[in-house]
Amino acid sequence: KSLTPLSLTPFETMTVTTEHLISSDPAYVRAWLAKQNPRQLAELEHFELEVRLGRLSTSSTAAARYAIAGKKEGDINEAPSSEPFVKNVRKDRRLVTTRTVELLRSIVGSTKWKNPAELMLLLRGLGRDLNAVGGFREPAIGNVVRRLMCVVREETNTCSNVIEEEKQQPQQPVMSSLSLSSMLWALPQHVTVYKNANSKGAKVRSESISSVASDAVRDIDVEALPLSFQSSKPELKTNVMEAIQEMKDELEDLHRSINEQAPNHIHADEVILTYARSKTIELFLKAAASKKRNFQVVICEGAPHFGGHSMAKSLASAGIDTTVINDAAIFAMMARVNKVL
Repeated sequence: KSLTPLSLTPFETMTVTTEHLISSDPAYVRAWLAKQNPRQLAELEHFELEVRLGRLSTSSTAAARYAIAGKKEGDINEAPSSEPFVKNVRKDRRLVTTRTVELLRSIVGSTKWKNPAELMLLLRGLGRDLNAVGGFREPAIGNVVRRLMCVVREETNTCSNVIEEEKQQPQQPVMSSLSLSSMLWALPQHVTVYKNANSKGAKVRSESISSVASDAVRDIDVEALPLSFQSSKPELKTNVMEAIQEMKDELEDLHRSINEQAPNHIHADEVILTYARSKTIELFLKAAASKKRNFQVVICEGAPHFGGHSMAKSLASAGIDTTVINDAAIFAMMARVNKVL
């Protein structure tokens, strides 16, 4: 199904005069995508629209209401139009994380950036753009972008180290690729002091995606990046795409690797306390029960969304002895439990 760009932001007013990406300003990045890769821009805007509408939300409010009403998880897809965000909410946070990884794989793999500097500008611009449209409600979006930026930085430094070793010119002092600016660029520890009328020398995390709304944060251009990022590295795209695929594989195998450890942590006749509903904990407890371990689970109902009721119903259907308690009764039950998940 073809996607057409949506006019959600006034990026058309910005003119891109070169095929090179020279700024991390989100409006410039969108204008660059509109000129170079309109299909990837359409995918970006489609993703942002779903974030705005809450279709990728991991909130358990709607799912808990439907579970209390006696409806199955499969019936969530038949939710009324007044609650369009209900669909997919029970697919846990892996949904939004996987969708973010797929979006970045499409954009990074299809765009024609020339060097690591342009790729870092692209990722930073995308991160700020996604955060502005609602990614701050889903920290997984920003975490995926930051992790990919870290991969680009590490691959760039590794390639630079190999080149320096091949030169073998000890008589000439050459600045190492792992210079202070190279190591700290795009790291949360990189702080820059900016002064404005409202703050006196306040420190701002200049490379933090979440600080995009701050007036003290300025856009980054190519000249501001370390020299090691401005040289072409042909093998970088292949390495970055492999890293993205590894991220996707980790998401697919996430619950399986955790569930394999269930017999080592859950023992017979134990009382386990947990709060509200968590898909990871739910699958973990079911995996322990499948190993013929008899234990009891005490679940706090998790007001005001009461996700603990749907959690208890799911565990009870798997043959696990389950009890739901009021949140205020946690103190009374704490002395009786063996583990808290």
